[in-house]
Amino acid sequence: MFTRLDDILFPNRVEVYDFHEINKFFYPIFKCGSTSLDAVAQDRNFKKVINDQIRKLDNVDVFIRNPQERYISGVQTYLYNNNHLDINTVKHYLRQGIILDRHFAHQFQWIINLAKYLTADAKINVHNINMIDQYCKGTNIIKDKNTEIDLSDVVNSPFLEPAFTIDQIILDELTGNSWTVKEMFDYIKDKNPNSYSAIIGKVQHVLSKI
Repeated sequence: MFTRLDDILFPNRVEVYDFHEINKFFYPIFKCGSTSLDAVAQDRNFKKVINDQIRKLDNVDVFIRNPQERYISGVQTYLYNNNHLDINTVKHYLRQGIILDRHFAHQFQWIINLAKYLTADAKINVHNINMIDQYCKGTNIIKDKNTEIDLSDVVNSPFLEPAFTIDQIILDELTGNSWTVKEMFDYIKDKNPNSYSAIIGKVQHVLSKI
């Protein structure tokens, strides 16, 4: 059953930037260079490929970042933008592994949402975030405004470990290569079936669309 959080974490609208000058299609994941990609796309008037249009693509590129570092950055941005919220209450939910905003939705969750519109043969080209400067050189980016709240007690929560584990597998072992959705999911499942089951079990309603 979909909830209000599902609408936030797995929105129906999925966008990919068409960097036609270099024949690349970038799927912007928050806190993985999405601001840089958006700035370049706007500066050069690159178009977006949306939803069913994505089914026509043979390849989509994504950038992946250290999962804990990205999560902390995303939560900090969320707290800065929602400074009316009680910090202790938010941290209580976060320690339970509840994702309240797309800024810190796990990278595998973002890929699951992209997969809704990929064909079985389409490849996901996985890049380390360090590679983004090759495509966004000379872009003047305004850094996100973050809080300085200590989140060490949150990132050490066992409820976040399965998602961090999967994102780390993607970063360490899938970057630099191209994968169909099935190949990627099967690799992660074989590598760590417990973490895979913990995450996939929560998103069966999304997977039914793939």
